[in-house]
Amino acid sequence: MARATLEMFLKLTGANKTSKELDKVSKSTKKLDTDVKNSAKQNAEFAAGMSGLGSAAIVGAAGLAAKSLLDFSLSAIQAASSAQEAAGAFGTTFAGAAEKLNGELAKNANLFGLTTSEAQQLISVFGSVAQGIGFTQEESADLSSDLFNLAGDIASFNNITAGAAPVLQAFRSALVGEREALKTYGIAITEAEVQTKAFQQTGKTSADELTRQEKALATTALIFERSAVQQGNAAREAAGFAAQTLIARSATQELREELGEELLPAAGEVLRVFNEIRSESTPQLIDRFSELNLQVLGAVNLFEQLRDVLSLGGNESDEFVDKQKFVANGLTRVGAVLKALGLVQKVNIQQDKA
Repeated sequence: MARATLEMFLKLTGANKTSKELDKVSKSTKKLDTDVKNSAKQNAEFAAGMSGLGSAAIVGAAGLAAKSLLDFSLSAIQAASSAQEAAGAFGTTFAGAAEKLNGELAKNANLFGLTTSEAQQLISVFGSVAQGIGFTQEESADLSSDLFNLAGDIASFNNITAGAAPVLQAFRSALVGEREALKTYGIAITEAEVQTKAFQQTGKTSADELTRQEKALATTALIFERSAVQQGNAAREAAGFAAQTLIARSATQELREELGEELLPAAGEVLRVFNEIRSESTPQLIDRFSELNLQVLGAVNLFEQLRDVLSLGGNESDEFVDKQKFVANGLTRVGAVLKALGLVQKVNIQQDKA
């Protein structure tokens, strides 16, 4: 009000220049007010859009998180189940020697890129092969421990990303005479060298006299001789990036196994209930399919009779007329039933809509 009075006074008194400037200021003020209002409207629209986007993003992220949790839980259960099976096979293979050997494996399993259960699984197979060529459970346990540690050193020396597992598998093959895989890790051993080493160890002079166990021991001795420069490498490089990567990977898998072990009882109960339901429901399901088969056969028979009626032609015998009446009556009854069912369904649909 005061500003309007001042403008009128200046115009009446002839202060045109001042009046013009005030007019400019007034227009600028109005334009600024309009810009502010437009900006506020745009900000509100943008905020509303971001709010909707935020809600969608939250819902999507929640769904993704739920799926990830489910996938992790399933993998954890499977890992725990595999670990239990590995422990069972390990105990069966080595019996009284299992506890001591397990302690040896646990010391370096992670450093070699394996969980304890994975090491147990590999060594169980290795021990079974060794026992198959004559080693006792105690002897196979000692041999497994020595070659397991050597496999870790060779894997570290050669920077094998899979850890000790493939090296140990190459050792297992070498024990039964398949030594080609050893060349991958810089160890070349011929059959003649194995025989010579076995002669030195046993005092025998004929290759035919050598047992599979004696040749396996000779092969093991040659492996240790040819890998002297690689021995101890895992410990020397334990602080390096490659070793720490193996440790992190195996430790993560062990965590998955431990979490899965907590979920196993519940998962087992769910599967038990499912199997019981399946067992109880299967006979009923078979009966239902049997009934469906009879219904289909009946429908086929009905359509065949209908076809005969529709293709009457010049056949007007009493027998055919009677058959025609029978089919017609049957169709009438079926039609009445279908119509009644249709009415019931129509009422149900109307109720659902209501």
